[in-house]
Amino acid sequence: MIIELRQSFTSPQQARRTHLKTRDFGVLTKGVTIYQEYEAAHVSLDQMLFQHVNLNKTLFKKVQVLDSRFSVCDLANAQWTEASMSRVELIGCHLIGWQCGEAQFQDVLFKDCHAGFSQFAYSRFKAVRLENCDLSEVNFMEVDLSGTMFVDCDLRNADLTGTRLTGVDLRGSQIDGARVGPRELKGAIIDPNQALAIVRGLGITVKTTDEG
Repeated sequence: MIIELRQSFTSPQQARRTHLKTRDFGVLTKGVTIYQEYEAAHVSLDQMLFQHVNLNKTLFKKVQVLDSRFSVCDLANAQWTEASMSRVELIGCHLIGWQCGEAQFQDVLFKDCHAGFSQFAYSRFKAVRLENCDLSEVNFMEVDLSGTMFVDCDLRNADLTGTRLTGVDLRGSQIDGARVGPRELKGAIIDPNQALAIVRGLGITVKTTDEG
């Protein structure tokens, strides 16, 4: 399989093309910087293991990732719009500012990832689990999160406007300041403390009869 990449330059005249064979990179290990600040479309990564690989600022449009794992990789500020990921694990990755709008995620595990300020707007999640992840300030606008599992995640100030949270268990995660209302929360599972935080976020004052 051939991946065609175009390095980003200040003018089209400076652009050059590079061809890489993915079969030569079945396992990418510590110290490797691959495709940094490169631009490519329709990249396909199948049965890949990335370990300690620097992928930040990459520009991959409509990348397809299958049966792969990213372990302690740096994807900060990468732009992977309209990505498709299936049976993928991201473990301990640096995802701050990762732009994955209009993407498809199926059978994907995010664990111990720092993903603050990431962009997932208008994406679709199916059978996705996020465990012990920093998702503060993340943009989930209009994302179908039905059935997604959040385990001990930080969702403070996340934008959940227009999301579908049917069957989503948010108990144990931090949601203070999250932009979410009754319409989005229909069918979701939350704990009493979260319910109180949401009510206060709507500008409602909660008092006992003894408080006056």
